[in-house]
Formats: sequence, C-alpha cells, structure tokens
Amino acid sequence: MGTAIARSLIIGFACIGVLVLSGCAATGERFSGLRPPSSGDAQIVLYRPDLFRAGGSSLKVYVDDRELGVLRNAGWLASRVDPGERSITIDQRFEFGKKTSMPIVAKAGETIVIRVLPGGMTGVFVLPVAPVVTFGPWTMQQVTQEVAEAEMKDLKRSE
Repeated sequence: MGTAIARSLIIGFACIGVLVLSGCAATGERFSGLRPPSSGDAQIVLYRPDLFRAGGSSLKVYVDDRELGVLRNAGWLASRVDPGERSITIDQRFEFGKKTSMPIVAKAGETIVIRVLPGGMTGVFVLPVAPVVTFGPWTMQQVTQEVAEAEMKDLKRSE
C-alpha cells in the first residue's frame, strides 16, 4: 500500500514538473528560416536550443541597452539594427546582477546568429514554495547560418 502511494506521489510531482517547465518554453510562430535583412540594415538573431538544463529560466535580451525581448527555452528572437558596433546583453532576470554581454560588429546586409546556452548548475536554494536551482554564467556563441538553420528548425519565436 505504501509503495502505491509513493509511486502515485512521484508520478504526480513529475506531471506537475513537466507542466511547469513546458509553460516556460517559447510559444510563438515556428521558425521557418533566416531571411536576409533589408538593404542598409543588419540583423541579429539569438536562439536557445531546447534543453532540460535551465529549461525553466528565461532571459531578457538587450541590444545596445534597448530591450529586445525575453528569450525562452526552445525559442528565438530577431532584430534589425543599424550597421556598426553593437552590444548584446542577456540578463538572467531572477538572479540579480548576473548579466553576460557580447560585443559585435554588424555590417549592412549581414545576419549575425548567436546561440545562447546555460552554464552549469551552481546551487539549489530551498524556498517555502519550491527549490530554486541556479546556474553559472550563460554563454553566447556566434554560429554560421547553416548551423543555426539546422538547430532552429523546431524552435518557436519567444514572445
């Protein structure tokens, strides 16, 4: 009898966990390919592969201190920018002071694609509501359009 109750509790918590984590994923339009920017503009595309690690975390993304949006797990964001030196910053939102920045030089007609990945787990804090897992610094990696197209095919726009 006790084993059946324990099994039911484990299954129940697993279902709740799946629902909570799936609520943190991107829900917008499905990625349908990179399109070139209009003449005179450059384009920056950031994406997060669908990973269980830090899947419940979302990141605020800034280009030159202007908020672009919130990048969610299995999601992508894009922005047209003026050519020149730019700074991309991701803010871990709920871990105050944890920001990662990357300088880039955008050229007219160019699309710069950046893969965003979480760092390793650094700790677990137990709060009255639930445990909170923290991760090390996030990384941003510029990738080729070919790599991005292959990795982004199942992603949705972060909204």
